[in-house]
Amino acid sequence: MPRSLRKVVREHETLAGFGVDGTSPESVRRLNRWHRHAQGQLIYIGARHFHIRTDFGAWLFPPQRAVWIPPDLMHWGELKGVKTGANILLAPTYCQTLPDRPQVLSVGRLFEALIHRVAGWRKDVVTSPEEEHVMAVLIDEVRAARHEPLH
Repeated sequence: MPRSLRKVVREHETLAGFGVDGTSPESVRRLNRWHRHAQGQLIYIGARHFHIRTDFGAWLFPPQRAVWIPPDLMHWGELKGVKTGANILLAPTYCQTLPDRPQVLSVGRLFEALIHRVAGWRKDVVTSPEEEHVMAVLIDEVRAARHEPLH
């Protein structure tokens, strides 16, 4: 692997948290008290609801939406009955062009497919030029997604 690509790979870490595909009879229930991540966080819920709080407000967001949480933002979240969804932590390098406040985002077919693809990697770093391209398109989709009001 060329030295320059190795450097890019280390700078562009992505950590996949949970990914649930609806094939298990059990749903996910998780409560995370106030915490923060050094990375930006993209959470997608395909079915059921997710309750989240930040200093900017609290809301219950419906299925087929994603929430963007910038790096180092204190937040609290609770999943209830979730059977499909994904959680992706993005290195700060990826977050430079993304909003500096939390956003609820509409999720179209391409955006949803990208979320599932990246969450399915189950690894800590982007390891190929192809994966780097997928990440670039995912970031474009976050930026281009319609922002919905926080409740």
